[in-house]
Amino acid sequence: MTDETKDTQPKVNRRQGTVERTLYDRATGQLLGHFVTSHVDGSGAGGRHGEVDGKFDVQTHYVDLTAEPPLAKEKQPLSLIANKTAIKADGADVARVTGVPIGAMLAIDDEEPIKVTDPEIDFAASAPGTYLLRLFGPAWLTAELEIVAT
Repeated sequence: MTDETKDTQPKVNRRQGTVERTLYDRATGQLLGHFVTSHVDGSGAGGRHGEVDGKFDVQTHYVDLTAEPPLAKEKQPLSLIANKTAIKADGADVARVTGVPIGAMLAIDDEEPIKVTDPEIDFAASAPGTYLLRLFGPAWLTAELEIVAT
């Protein structure tokens, strides 16, 4: 049994006929929580939610929806690289962030997140301040980067 598959094996309590399972969103692969059930065959899920055998941490794991059957995996770290983290607050000076996975979500400070459609982000600011760029998604650990505009 490899390290990758070790955590995916169900923990069955044969005496009680129960198994630990993790619930996930079928559209995104995001884990929603875990529980113990008597549905050892996984027949308890339906609709928008699916189940995988085992107990997985919602902060560090996700479900790979491209695997057949869907498989719980560890989230991958993001390696963001910025060409600079200090810019002029003139709306024209740009900090370029690379290493951004397409499909990740980007939130700047407390703004509503947007879906990333390009592997590079050009960030400019017209007002002075410290801006927090936060990238996240079901398959990635959250990454943060501060850019200071003066």
